[in-house]
Amino acid sequence: MFSIIEDSAFWHNLLQLKKQLKPLTLATNITQLANVHLDQVLIIFGLLYKEYQALLAKDNSLETRILVQCIIDSIEKCWAKSDSVWKSGLMTGKKP
Repeated sequence: MFSIIEDSAFWHNLLQLKKQLKPLTLATNITQLANVHLDQVLIIFGLLYKEYQALLAKDNSLETRILVQCIIDSIEKCWAKSDSVWKSGLMTGKKP
């Protein structure tokens, strides 16, 4: 146990993980508000995408690239779902 605490690589990796997860925690807190609107959620998707693209460009380690690319892929998938909801609403004249 003490060897982990004394290992500087452990603390460095923990700090990297914190940096990678912080945008998701902020987005989760915002989107769980009682009065959040769909347009605000879409803006959050855009901000997350921008944040993780910047992180991907800044950090070239394999672990970071794999994790961040998975997050970006998930954001793109959610964006595509929300985009199809809006398009279907526009074509049918119904609100999503």
